[in-house]
Formats: sequence, C-alpha cells, structure tokens
Amino acid sequence: MKLSWCVVVLTLTLIIAIGISRIYLGVHFPSDVVAGFAAGGAWVASCIVALHVIRYYKGERKAK
Repeated sequence: MKLSWCVVVLTLTLIIAIGISRIYLGVHFPSDVVAGFAAGGAWVASCIVALHVIRYYKGERKAK
C-alpha cells in the first residue's frame, strides 16, 4: 500500500511539472493545459467506473 501511494504522488508530480513546463516554454496557453488536465481526469474517472462495473458483473455472474 505504501508503494502505491508513492507511485501516485510521483505520477501526479510529473503530470503537474509537465503541464507547468508547457506553459513556461510557451508552447501552450494555460487554458490548454487546464483543459488537458480536465480531459485526462475525465478519462481516468471513466476508466475507473468501467473497471468497477466490469468487476461487479463478473463477480455477480460467478455467484449465480
């Protein structure tokens, strides 16, 4: 469990650093980076929900 939190923290740090660097280098507007964060967050949330639904129905099918 401790390792997974380290991975999450390092991943989020990398994501934020890349977003800030894109603005700093002038290759994207801040709104572009925020929109990218929002789109990425929505995608991750959708994948998590889909994974939970798949696991739920697989478990329910086995119980019958």
